[in-house]
Amino acid sequence: MKLTQEDIQKFITINDKIRKEEIWARKRYQKLIVEMDEMVRKKIIEDYEIKERYELISDNEEFCESKNVYLGDPFLAEECIGVLHPNDDDFFNTNWNEFDWNLYDGDYDALKHLHFGYTMHYLLLHSTLCIKDILAIDDFWLELKVIYQFCTIKN
Repeated sequence: MKLTQEDIQKFITINDKIRKEEIWARKRYQKLIVEMDEMVRKKIIEDYEIKERYELISDNEEFCESKNVYLGDPFLAEECIGVLHPNDDDFFNTNWNEFDWNLYDGDYDALKHLHFGYTMHYLLLHSTLCIKDILAIDDFWLELKVIYQFCTIKN
């Protein structure tokens, strides 16, 4: 597969969207930890968990049909563990662009030097997606779910 200039620009745009959401969600995650730790300290809750989940959505009707999903529904949705690493700046800020761009014909210097957060790294190297799937992404939905844990009084 040879990527066009339009494909390369779309890939850069998708990567930027995902990274922007990762950065925003991580800041919120860090604030949630402080808030939840305070609730535990005050014995309002026993404990908590914060779960991360993302969804990939395409506005391309033909692509959605090929994935057997309705237009507007996610074609991939996964819970992810530790993608945001709220307490590990080195991990979060590492450039995870380890993709072998030489697999494709053409000049991909713009992509070789692109900074990937862990989510894009995962999508390219560890998921079932291919480049065509990633290029079909129009929206990236990222959720943080707080699970408040309570326990009955122990005797």
